[in-house]
Amino acid sequence: MFDWWVRLDEQTVRIENSATYKEILHWGAKPRDTRSQTDMELSFTSVKDPTRLINRLKAKGAITNGLIGLAVLAASYVIIKFLQAALGLDLLNILWPTAG
Repeated sequence: MFDWWVRLDEQTVRIENSATYKEILHWGAKPRDTRSQTDMELSFTSVKDPTRLINRLKAKGAITNGLIGLAVLAASYVIIKFLQAALGLDLLNILWPTAG
């Protein structure tokens, strides 16, 4: 029998935390009563070793963060291209003045 804790990120969207909680329950873990309900720490008991599940959840979070970062990068490129067209400046190839 394994007793383990999961700390959910407070800055994550509530739906994502709920999906993570449901995935842990679907995996076969049973929730235990925890005292830190406001701290987003959840306690579980399971017959199986939770290491693979926890690593899979971490990997899913890393992939999600990577995709969000890629979307922000693409959006910033589009915004810069729009500003270039609107202002007539070459923002990606700025010539800085040099001394001398």
